[in-house]
Amino acid sequence: DWQFHRHVRARQNICTAGDQLNLVFIMCEGWAFRFVQLSDGRRQVLSIVLPGDVFTATAPFKAKRRSSVQAITDVRFCGYSRGRLKENLIADPDVFSAWTDILVDETSEANHLLVDLGCRSAEERIAHLILSLRRRMKQRGMAVDAFIPFPLRQRLIAEITGLTPEHVNRFMRSFREAGLIETGKKSVTILNRAEFRRIGELRA
Repeated sequence: DWQFHRHVRARQNICTAGDQLNLVFIMCEGWAFRFVQLSDGRRQVLSIVLPGDVFTATAPFKAKRRSSVQAITDVRFCGYSRGRLKENLIADPDVFSAWTDILVDETSEANHLLVDLGCRSAEERIAHLILSLRRRMKQRGMAVDAFIPFPLRQRLIAEITGLTPEHVNRFMRSFREAGLIETGKKSVTILNRAEFRRIGELRA
C-alpha cells in the first residue's frame, strides 16, 4: 500500500495547494511547515509537520490540497494510497479511531493558532510556539529535558506568529537576556520552565 519514499531538500516545496490528492503523505524524517499563500506573496503558516505527522488529516476526504507544504530541513516522507486508506477507515474501527485522534489533534492546533493570533501578545505567541513544539517533540522522544531541536528561522517564526522578523528577534533576545532560554545552532534550551510556561500560558 505504500507507494513511495521520497527525499526533499530544505526550503523546497513538497506539495502545492490545488494539487490532486491521490496519496496521503506522512513525514518520516525532518521538519516541514504547512501554509496558505495569498496572491501578493504573503503566507500564513498553519502548522509545523514533525516526524510521524500526516501532512493534513483531511487528506482522505478531499480531492485537492487546500494548503502547501515546504521543507524546513532536509526531509524524507512516504505516500500512502488515499483510496486504500478510505477503505481501511470504513472497514476497521481501530483505524477509524486512530484517524479521528489525528483529526482532533489537528483541530486543536488550529484552535491554538486562532487564540495566538487573536488574543496573545507577541511575547506570549513566541513562548507558546516554543512550548507547544517541545510538548509535541517530547511525545515523540525528540526532546531531552529542557533541550529541543529548533531549526526555525526568525522569518518563519514571524509567519507562524503573525509578527515581523524584527519583533521576533527582539523578543528572542529579551528571553535570552532574562535567563529564560538559551539558543544554539538550530536548538533551544528552556532554562526557567516555570516562568516561560507562565508567559506562554501552556496548560498540561
